[in-house]
This record gives sequence, structure tokens and C-alpha cells, in this order.
Amino acid sequence: MSRLSIETIYKLFRAGGGIDQKSFWEVFSPEIRQTSYFEGVDYYLGLIEKSIGLNRGILTDLITGNATATEVKYGKFDTEAFADRVHKNIETAFKQLVYAFNVFANAFNLAPSSAVDYDINFDWSNWSEDSTERWNQLVQGQSAGAVNGYELRQYIFDEDKDTAVQNMPEQIANTPPLLSGE
Repeated sequence: MSRLSIETIYKLFRAGGGIDQKSFWEVFSPEIRQTSYFEGVDYYLGLIEKSIGLNRGILTDLITGNATATEVKYGKFDTEAFADRVHKNIETAFKQLVYAFNVFANAFNLAPSSAVDYDINFDWSNWSEDSTERWNQLVQGQSAGAVNGYELRQYIFDEDKDTAVQNMPEQIANTPPLLSGE
């Protein structure tokens, strides 16, 4: 066993320099480390975005510079294509899960035996839709006679056609068929 001596515990420091002639006091600048760290993280997140097919700005900071609204809108194409692929995979997974549930239900007589007589519907239409833009399209469509009044109500309140027609306000219900949809 070695014994600790005073020389191993205590070191002599000199204000003018140390053993290797470096200054005792060094500048500590956390901004330098922070900047390089975040640039590195941003770089790797950018590589992830590029490799999985996302647009810049999903995982990293979005830098648009002098981009126009049209350029920003078209710049979302990769991300929308990625989301579409994710939606298709989710749909496949749920369809297979429901099929497995049906097999187990038939095997253990938990429900009346059936072939595939179920239907699974997915509606991904509103995930990236601009509601203001869609509303303006519907109102313009109604002005042109292409959209009925109850369709506007369906959009606002998420009602089926019969409920929307039944709940139409009195002043719209009594308007000509072109606008009210009757």
C-alpha cells in the first residue's frame, strides 16, 4: 500500500504560471461552447430531416429568409409526403389489428362467426388543411351555387347532412333552394 504524502495532496500554484508555463488564469467563455454545441445539434437534426424526407424546419429552426408565401407553401411538400406515408402505415397497422381481433373473436366464439364483414374508415383530410382557406372556398362555392347552405353548417359543426338540414337557421331555411340546399 502506498502512503499519501503531502506532495501528492497539495500542489503549488503560481500566479505567474504553472509547471507548463501556461497562465494560471484562463478565460472561461460558455458562449463559445454553447454556440458550437447547438450548431452541432442543428446539423445532426438537419441530417435526420434530410434522411427521412422532411422539410427543413420540422426538427431544426425554420429559416425562411425572403421566401414568399407560395415558396413556403410548396416547401412543405416533403413533409406532407412523409405524413402521407405515416398515415398509410397507421392505416395498415389498424386494419391488421382489427383483422387479428376478428380472428380471435371467431376462434373463441366471442362474437358471431363472420368472414370479413367490417369496414374501417380513416379521414386524414383535416390534418394539414387551412380552415380559413377552406371556409372561404365554401363561401365562394355557395355564392357560385356549387355549395349548399347545409354544407357550410356541416363544415362548421361537423354534422351529417340530415342534422345540418334540420338545424338550419330559419332565415336560411326559407331562402331559395340554390342557397339553402333544399
